[in-house]
Amino acid sequence: MPLAIYDFKNKISTITFNRNDKRNAFNKDMCGTIIEYINKAQDDQASLIVLRATKHASVWSAGHDLSELKAGEDFTKDPLQKMFDAIVSSPLPVISMVEGNVFAGGFLLLLFSDMVIASSESSVAMTANKMGVPFATPYYSYCLKTIGLHKTKELFFTASSISAHNAQVCGIFNHVMPKDCLEWFVYDILAPRIIACVPEGIANSKLQLNTLAMGYFVEEEEKQKIDNSCNLLMHAPQLQMKINALLNHVQHKEDKP
Repeated sequence: MPLAIYDFKNKISTITFNRNDKRNAFNKDMCGTIIEYINKAQDDQASLIVLRATKHASVWSAGHDLSELKAGEDFTKDPLQKMFDAIVSSPLPVISMVEGNVFAGGFLLLLFSDMVIASSESSVAMTANKMGVPFATPYYSYCLKTIGLHKTKELFFTASSISAHNAQVCGIFNHVMPKDCLEWFVYDILAPRIIACVPEGIANSKLQLNTLAMGYFVEEEEKQKIDNSCNLLMHAPQLQMKINALLNHVQHKEDKP
């Protein structure tokens, strides 16, 4: 079974996550497939890309596939980072159409998307600190510029979910609506508006806006402190224990009839 499905119609490339048995957790192969399809959309001369889960999915994405995350590894060598880079560097607008709950790396994917349209039943949670998994500084920078300092701290410090309404108020979601209206709004309302614009103009706007959003500066001394703190987290004895415990918990839920 393919990890993602590609469809091109009416100048719209749709990439559908197809790993429902693992709650659409992104492993290295799935990230590679999505990157391949992002590049294909440009080859097909699409006007925009829609990222989505299968219809009526309960989880849009659980984030990083924890079975590939090992304590002590270089956390910056993350296949999700390559996928985020592909989204940011693509000249095409990337629209995430969210139905279901979003966790951890899935939340970061929303931040790096150009727009996010979500169902009113959706929720968002940044659960990395339930295990103590460090994030690279650019991720925090993007969070700060998208949703602000206090909301970023709330998400990272509590690992709690926020509602679709809350996510829209703080700037994660552009629009929230009943799930039965999602496809209509994205494909029949939003997409035609994008297609009617000059593609080169959109690409230029995206390049400049993302360049400004990604811009940050950290003094060398502070960078060293951050690197040391991240390395301590990645080598902490409890990290692998917490990863294994969560994997066992998820497997137990999947094994239930």
